Order: sequence, then structure tokens, then C-alpha cells
Amino acid sequence: MDEYLLIRGLVSLILILSVFYTGMVFKMLGQYMEKGKRVVFVQMIGSLLVVLASVVMGLAGNSLKSVFAIFAGIIGAFLIIHPLFRYRLIKFSKINVTQVVLVLLSSAFGHFMGLHGIAVLKTTGILSLLLLVQSLRSIKLADPLLKILLDVSLWLLVVYAWLYHLAIRYIGSCNYYLIYLIYFTALLLWFFSAVITYEHLRRWL
Repeated sequence: MDEYLLIRGLVSLILILSVFYTGMVFKMLGQYMEKGKRVVFVQMIGSLLVVLASVVMGLAGNSLKSVFAIFAGIIGAFLIIHPLFRYRLIKFSKINVTQVVLVLLSSAFGHFMGLHGIAVLKTTGILSLLLLVQSLRSIKLADPLLKILLDVSLWLLVVYAWLYHLAIRYIGSCNYYLIYLIYFTALLLWFFSAVITYEHLRRWL
């Protein structure tokens, strides 16, 4: 039990730091847009919502009580990336759309497995993270190597979205941790890429 809480705490910390640095990247870009202060304010609110949702999900687990936190995370992700869409600083490809569709389909798979409420919560939570990672990856100033790492992170999130339901229903605790490692690796790649992107932008802008 103690090991489980330690792992969940570490994953939550990496998730919060990833959201923080991603938000800082978008904040720096927002300063150079029209109505920059308003854009930055909106993005900061969005970042706070995503972090809040992440903390609540880390404490509440897969309880239905966390449904409002998940939707707050979705709204927060939208507030962060919407200004960048508006000013065409980011653009999603057909592959990105495919990844979103696959994550949404994983919810249907979860329903088929009998995990109705959990499937919805997990899918919406992963979807909010997927949008943030996709947004960071599609920034025109992003380094090519970092884009590759973010691509790996995106596909790991998609794989985890599907394997999670199997882990809950059929797989033992040992193998469940191996599947959870997929999620942790995706977050680490996102965190590393967000930090490097932030440092690059801080030197350029």
C-alpha cells in the first residue's frame, strides 16, 4: 500500500510539473500575441484548472467524485491552447486526430469491459493530457528531436488508454504496475520535452 501511494505521488508530481512547464511555454508565446496580457491570464487560469484536476484525480483515484475535476481539466486544457489555435501557432495533423479518436474509442472498450463510470473518467483525463502534449508538439518553434519524444509520449498515452481497462479487469498487481509504467514513461518524456522547450524559448524570445 505504501509503495502504491509513493508511486501515485511521484506520478502526480511529474504530471503537475509537466503541466506547469507546458503552461509556462504557452505563457511565453502568449506575451507576443495581440492582447498579450489577456491571453496570458486566460492561459494561467487554464493551467491552474489542469493542475487542480490532476491533484484531485491523484487523491480520489478513479472515484466518480472526481468527474468534475476531470471536466475542469478539459476546460483548462482548452483555455491554454485556444489562443495558440487562434493565432495559428499550433496545428493538429491527421495523426493527432487519429490519436484523439483512438482514445475516445478506448472509452467504448471500457464500457464493453463493464467499467462504465471509470472508463469515462479515465478517457476524459487522458484526453486532456493528450491535447496538451499534442499542442506542445505542434509548436512551430519546437526542436525536431523533442517532437519525436513527444510523438512517443502521445502513442504511449494511447496505448495506456486501452491497456488500462484490461489491467483493471483481468491483470494482476505486478503486471498492472508494468502497464502503469507506460503512463509514467509518457509523462517523463512530456516533462523532459516541456522543460527543454521552455529553456529554448527563454533564450530565443
